Amino acid sequence: MIGSVDVYTLVLLYIGVALILAKTLGSVFEHYRLPAVLGEIIAGVFLGASFLDLFYSGVGDVFSKPEFRYPVEYMAHFGIIL
Repeated sequence: MIGSVDVYTLVLLYIGVALILAKTLGSVFEHYRLPAVLGEIIAGVFLGASFLDLFYSGVGDVFSKPEFRYPVEYMAHFGIIL
């Protein structure tokens, strides 16, 4: 647990926010006749720990903790298998 929140809850929340932001920016870019993938990549940059750390110090520390990293790695490996 990180603070009083379960790690898996944080991981799922982060993935949900990432998907919503990526699809939203993808739609905005398509509206301006640009590739949607460009908006999705920019969403990933916005959600990166180093970019968020500019505004909220310590975000990178939370994402680099082993208890947060292992569930993300597990899901990444599962995604590769799919």
